Amino acid sequence: MSLHNSLHHSAAREWSEPHIHPSNLIYPIFVTDKVEDKQIPGFEPNVQWGMGADKSYGGLIEYLKGLQAIGLRSVMLFGVVAAKDAKATPASAEDTPVIVVTKLLRKSLPELQILLDV
Repeated sequence: MSLHNSLHHSAAREWSEPHIHPSNLIYPIFVTDKVEDKQIPGFEPNVQWGMGADKSYGGLIEYLKGLQAIGLRSVMLFGVVAAKDAKATPASAEDTPVIVVTKLLRKSLPELQILLDV
């Protein structure tokens, strides 16, 4: 038996139940190609996550591991890039922050549902 494609992930299946639970929430994550994290005034505790000196986004991954331990199941990645054009060319580039972080999260946190805004 196969599930409808909108119910392929356990977090999506739980959305159809009438309750408020961490699985109902999608945490917004802003990623950048800068080295350092940057505060987002008025949107704390969110930050624009930098890649770090080693380009591993290690701070973000450790932060999400902690949230996952208390029930976080889904995140939505938003890329913050300086170079933009009318065709959104950076959105599909292999080195754009959203693509890089998606690959890292799939390896580091395979149970996390990842949604993208590209």
